[in-house]
Amino acid sequence: MALTLALVVLAGCGDDAPKADPKPAAASQPTPPAAATPVAQAQVGGPRIASDQTYLDLGDMLLGAERTVAFTVRNDGDAPLVIRRIETTCGCTFARILDADHHPIDSNAAAASGTVHTLAPGDRCSVELQFVSAGQPATRLRKQTRVVTNDPLNAEFVLEIEVNLIQAFVVDPHPVVFGEIIRGDVVTRTARVAADASMAGIELLGFSDVPPYLEPKLEKTADGWTVSLTTRPDAPIGYQQPTLHVTTSHATFVKIPLQCAVTVKSPVVVDTGDAGRREILDFGPVAAGSTSDRVIRVENGAAQPVQLLEARVDAKRADCVKAEIEVDQPGRSYRVKVTLTAPADVKSIRGSIVLKSDSPLMPDKIVPFQAWVTKPAGSTEGGGS
Repeated sequence: MALTLALVVLAGCGDDAPKADPKPAAASQPTPPAAATPVAQAQVGGPRIASDQTYLDLGDMLLGAERTVAFTVRNDGDAPLVIRRIETTCGCTFARILDADHHPIDSNAAAASGTVHTLAPGDRCSVELQFVSAGQPATRLRKQTRVVTNDPLNAEFVLEIEVNLIQAFVVDPHPVVFGEIIRGDVVTRTARVAADASMAGIELLGFSDVPPYLEPKLEKTADGWTVSLTTRPDAPIGYQQPTLHVTTSHATFVKIPLQCAVTVKSPVVVDTGDAGRREILDFGPVAAGSTSDRVIRVENGAAQPVQLLEARVDAKRADCVKAEIEVDQPGRSYRVKVTLTAPADVKSIRGSIVLKSDSPLMPDKIVPFQAWVTKPAGSTEGGGS
């Protein structure tokens, strides 16, 4: 019979916050929920779910590892106990039912009938839980699983596991932040990778999933490992947040995620002359019927020339705005003269000047512009644009 999960997760991991209360008793000394004992002992007819153990302490676990445990539940009543579904409170926990012979119940068939499993009086089965620690915080966590049944006195039977997650490898700093760099610059940042004491004999081997614009280097030190990351001159312009991996010799912890953050800026500088908002063109108030000029300067600081090819107006009232390119030094320095003729039928004009070049050093650059149209006293107000 195929090994399939009994039910999917109902809520995200964030719904189950770590507990700050003292560590409960170990697995050899179960501490069932307060409601379990009176329910199991109640002398009332009908189905009765019960278990000798409703809590398991998994102890310390390296972050990224997995663990599978099982709870035995039984029907202490005098009528069939119907297990309708299993609800886990976290995406890190997967549950399924094993019958008395430890064979998994076919969840597909159970879904069609609306019943996962039925226990006759005195019968028992197992609830198997698989805990996957990847993506969890390095702290002590308690996770609950609810077995929903037709027991009128205990319709949601709670099983709990607790675990203390320890990072197998600590990366510091994490993420590795480059900040803002100019395309063409070669910048190096370093991070230290330290292993938990139980992983002291593990070797770091190299890298995987490395983006083409980063060059990583691995060096072993007396107290761990140092990772150096260097940007290439051809790094793409924009904000990049890649995650590469350091590969290891461990069978389970094969990869250590290493996240980076870098903002690559173009060496081509666009300046509207406004010290506070260099890339926004603000005409301010313009009298209706009048003409106003502003200049956008485009300066290329890279060795490679950049030809400014087009300055296009993108606006609802593009008929009122004109953009002309004036060459100061081909490939190096340009001026874009933007002329606005304020119409009398609007209150404001907004849009963008789209600058196009022949180089990836300057992807299409959008420079927003705005103006407020003023009218003589007593004139009729127009609409916005």
